[in-house]
Amino acid sequence: MTDVDRYRRGSLGDLIQLVIDGWEITHLHYGDVCGDPETTAESPAAFIVLRRPDSGLRALYIPDDERTLSHRGLVELFRQSPRIWKHRTADAVRARLREYVEAETLRRPEEWGAVLDPADLPMDARPEELVDVIGLGQVETIEGVTVAVLSIERYRSFSRVRYLAHTVGSISRGSLAALDVLVVDNVGRRYRSASMGVERAGSRLEGVIALTPGIPRDVTALTVTIGTLGVSGPDGHLGPWVFPLVLPTPGLG
Repeated sequence: MTDVDRYRRGSLGDLIQLVIDGWEITHLHYGDVCGDPETTAESPAAFIVLRRPDSGLRALYIPDDERTLSHRGLVELFRQSPRIWKHRTADAVRARLREYVEAETLRRPEEWGAVLDPADLPMDARPEELVDVIGLGQVETIEGVTVAVLSIERYRSFSRVRYLAHTVGSISRGSLAALDVLVVDNVGRRYRSASMGVERAGSRLEGVIALTPGIPRDVTALTVTIGTLGVSGPDGHLGPWVFPLVLPTPGLG
């Protein structure tokens, strides 16, 4: 058995994507002759073994086939991956959001029919109503203010998104946490939202964004946009912080 029989052919882009997705390199070696029938007989190759605790081992070889990964391609991998901490400028994010709004047609919450006001949801939801909990860990920093979306709890009739924020200064005791929240799914439906369960300590803030209605079965992604942290107007921290969230399927029925 040759090395090629034990390894899957890949590219430098594949390797970078695996590292971004949490795989760790455990073994490296080089071969003067690749043995891949799709390359020339003299093609050398780099051989890599990676491990991720929840997925086991993956073996990859990258032959010298004269392909290249551009710096633009590498940066785009970082820009698009939800696992990478994003440091963005406010102007760039607002321009990206304007492009998104102009390109999308959103269905307003009223088009769902009768929808419960998320502000009326009980914080001690019954366990039997819980469908699943999805760990997220997406982080974005704008103008020194960092917001992390930690998880989403999906219930039959509503959902709760938990987030953590660190600001450049103390948050006022009377602030209302995450404001101007817009949540849209991959088929263009907009959800009603309300900030709940906020805890503050100096420049640290933890809170919950409640969403209604329940997430339908056909939803595979949500985009959560937090426009302002703290109070509305010039005294608040202006974003927006934008988080594309991928949901496992099947979802709610």
